[in-house]
Order: sequence, then C-alpha cells, then structure tokens
Amino acid sequence: MLKVLLTALLITVIFGIVMQMSPSLSARAKTLLRHPLARTIIFQVVLRLIRIFILRR
Repeated sequence: MLKVLLTALLITVIFGIVMQMSPSLSARAKTLLRHPLARTIIFQVVLRLIRIFILRR
C-alpha cells in the first residue's frame, strides 16, 4: 500500500513540475479536466491501477 501511495505522490509531483514549466500544456489540461467524460475516464483508470497494484501482492 505504501508503494502505491509513493507512486501516486511521485506522479503528482512530476505532473506539477511539467505544468509549471509549460503554461500551454497547463491550459490544455485544465480544459480537458472540465469535460465530464474525462473525469469519468480518469477515475476508472485510477481504480484500475489500484486493483493492479493490490493484485500484484
């Protein structure tokens, strides 16, 4: 479980650094996240990744 949390934290930090470095990419990501279907897809992907990490044990 700790491995999953550390991986999520690392991805979040990398994503934050990329967003700070590229304003156009940041604007595009914010526009994408406003779309309701994108939120659903991201949520499903996160749940699937959690299942993969749990089943690997």
